[in-house]
Amino acid sequence: RFKRMYYSYIKIIFLIVFSSLILISIINFFVDPEQVYPKLFSNTNPVLKKFSKELTSSKYGIINKFGKLNERDRKKALAMFSEDADCAIFGSSHIMEISSFREDKSLTKYCKSIINLGVSGGTLEDYYAFSNMLLENKHTIGTIVFGLDPWSLKFNMDQRWNKIKNDFDKMKNRLKIKSQYPNSSYTVSLILNLINLEYLIESLDKLTSEDRLKDKDKDKDKETFIHAEKFDINKGISGSAVTLPDGSWAYSSEYINEQKLYIKIYDGFHGITYKISQLVGARWYDDNAINDLTNLVIFLQSKFNIIFVMTPYHPKVWEHQQPTVEAMKSIENKVHMLAKQLNITVIGSYNPVKIGCSKDEFFDGMHATSKCLKKLERKVLKR
Repeated sequence: RFKRMYYSYIKIIFLIVFSSLILISIINFFVDPEQVYPKLFSNTNPVLKKFSKELTSSKYGIINKFGKLNERDRKKALAMFSEDADCAIFGSSHIMEISSFREDKSLTKYCKSIINLGVSGGTLEDYYAFSNMLLENKHTIGTIVFGLDPWSLKFNMDQRWNKIKNDFDKMKNRLKIKSQYPNSSYTVSLILNLINLEYLIESLDKLTSEDRLKDKDKDKDKETFIHAEKFDINKGISGSAVTLPDGSWAYSSEYINEQKLYIKIYDGFHGITYKISQLVGARWYDDNAINDLTNLVIFLQSKFNIIFVMTPYHPKVWEHQQPTVEAMKSIENKVHMLAKQLNITVIGSYNPVKIGCSKDEFFDGMHATSKCLKKLERKVLKR
């Protein structure tokens, strides 16, 4: 009798746990606060077109509170539908403040107007995907700027690019590249994320938010965009970052104030191993990736002027002998060699001394402010 009770108890516990995981998975999949799961029976193209039109025609930008559009969706919208820009820039969060809209404009000698297609964790795969988007759509862009990071000359340095994998595959086919780039780890991470407690908390927050309640009766395929009022971009607005009309980024006032305090005591070590830690013990670059990037650039050069840009890391980082500095030196040399081979202009440097960026012109160890980024052209190597 005791044994039967024991097994019954185990079954009950198992059913409770299993049912809870199923419920959590359903909530996370359908609420999906970061918009990483594909939506069934949903056509996102009208939403993308609406976002691009509203952003580029806005006076001061759109507040970063979105219901359905993931970050890469929003930048895809700009690549597909934006007009009247002569430069598009690819890259990671390092280049998100490169702008032709704000007072501290960047790349002014080469770009009168910019569409910033930088995304968090941007990698070589993103370059492929966004290149395909530009090739498929009508626009006035004549120059593509590649924001190259120390991890940019390797594949599989991030998984978030899989959100736009279809465009990556199309570009591969254009270039007749047969090598495989496995994304199984991304699929596994999405599955595991369904039972992630932190993601559940984000989902529940979204479910109970005032914005959710206000929009519950609206068409499920529609997206409402909140236009920012006039504000000081260097000070930000409270509660949210803002995507500016050119796709560049203005951080929230809370973040800006926090980072001003943080940067005063920054020691040059914290945070700068981001992605570079994945390279330690291996070569800083991959020859196959460089060959594929070379083929991509040569293909694009028939339609676009191509420029390479490198953005600096904090001066304190360079005061220490550490793998990050070794990686930056190695990759910067490699970028210059590649640019010479392809006859491409290189702007900027990972080393802030070469540009003249001071210690207070950074948010952290690897993200320069617009005041620093407007100085990039102090270091230009023309071919």
